[in-house]
Formats: sequence, C-alpha cells, structure tokens
Amino acid sequence: MARLDPRSRLEYVCESERESEGKTIFYLKPLSIAEYLKCESVGRVQAVKVGTFTLRALQYGLIGWDNFADEEGGVIPFDLKNISYLHPNIQIELAEEIVRIAELEGEIVEELKLVARWGEWLDKNENRKHQWECEFCLEKKLFKNRNCDGTLPNKCSKCSKETLEDECPICGVKTIPQFKFRFSSTITDWVARCPVAMLTPRAIQLTNIVNFTDNAKALPFHCGAFEQTYFFYLIRMVVLSEQNAILKKELDQKPDFNHIQKESKRHGQSK
Repeated sequence: MARLDPRSRLEYVCESERESEGKTIFYLKPLSIAEYLKCESVGRVQAVKVGTFTLRALQYGLIGWDNFADEEGGVIPFDLKNISYLHPNIQIELAEEIVRIAELEGEIVEELKLVARWGEWLDKNENRKHQWECEFCLEKKLFKNRNCDGTLPNKCSKCSKETLEDECPICGVKTIPQFKFRFSSTITDWVARCPVAMLTPRAIQLTNIVNFTDNAKALPFHCGAFEQTYFFYLIRMVVLSEQNAILKKELDQKPDFNHIQKESKRHGQSK
C-alpha cells in the first residue's frame, strides 16, 4: 500500500478539474510521523490558524505538479515559492488530502480489529479451521445459513417477521440476527455474518506487515522510526493494541493456579 511508504508519489486531481481535459495533476507524498505532528501542532480546526496549517501541510506533502498554468496560459514550474499561485480553496483541498492520506478511516480500524479477533479464534480452534473454508461452506450448503453475503434478514422475536431493519415494522420490537458467530464468551463479541466473508485483503495485508516488522524488530523502511509514515504508525498502534487486549482478556479469564494451590493446602491442613 502506497501510503505506508514515505517515498511514494501519489497523484491527485482537484474536484473542480476532474472532468476537464487540461487538468492539473498534483503529486503528494505520505507524511512521516514527525511531519504529521508538526502539522497538527499549529491547529487544524482553529479558524485563526487555518492558513498556517495549510501551508505547513503543503510544505511537507506537496512534492510536484504537472500542467499548472496561470490565467494567461504561462506554465508555472513547481516550486514551493509558487504556492501563492494556487487558489486558496485549492490549497485547502490539497492540504486536507495530504492529511487524509496520513490518517486511518474508522472502516479500516474495524477491519484490522476483525483480523485480530479471527486470527486469535483460529489459533485456539485449530481442529475446526477447515469448517470455515469457503469450499467446506459450499459443499455443505451453508452459504445462506452463515449469511456469507450479508443478505440474511433479521427475525422479530415476537411475530417472527423477517426484515433487514433493526426494528420490526409491525411490532416495533428489536429484531434478532438469524446467524451469530461468537469469538469469545463476552456478550458483545460476535458478528452476524460469516467472519471469513467480512475479512478484507487490505486488513490482512496490513496486519501481516505489522506482525512481521514487530517480530523481526525492524521497521519496513529505512531512515528510522520518525521517517515512517503516520499511516503506518496508526495501523501498528491499532493492531498491537487489539492483540494485547485479546491476550489480556484471556489471561484475566484463566484461573489463578497459585491461589488454587494455596486454597488446597489450607483445606488440607484444616481436615
């Protein structure tokens, strides 16, 4: 994924020019951890400092442009000193895109968490792994029952009406999914669709990169931690945090053997 590598060169066309023939192509790069924090330090949402934030984001993330001309058609060469030729709205749009490249979307966060939970379940249920392969599902005709495509409707607990809504249109009560897959005994730790069908290639790939670099005790690119992109930094935080949370939950659920031994000795002495 290009956003992981600070050496990437990403093309961007502003919304106002996407349908035109003579569009200007801007070249952006992902922000390093240090660059992102410097942008954030000037304040992103404070109206007084919007100009400072925009200029700093462009300084770090804008690395070139093609086909940029002035009103008279004169070509303007790329130089950070020429940013003033860009309309303020274009400057803001480019700055927002540079920061968007650096940040994680909530959808990706949920995908990464799902990979961690599914991987942990597979490790604990090695003998049942084959039952969740797509070939097994098709052979046993479990495709519909496991809600693989996410189209299996919920069912009303009162009148049994099937609906895709969270509430029954007849009774008004909360509907219940007809399929639930539980990752653990925690009440809220379940999904209403086949987890294999919910996994995305990008989340698996990103998780594998994090696990590899963490186990190898090395970063994926040269130049040290502060030259890694902020995007990678956030991904690593999410993956390791979720893995640690799962491990902690398991340890908390395990019996305290030292306490059991002490209790056994105490009961033995009292007899």
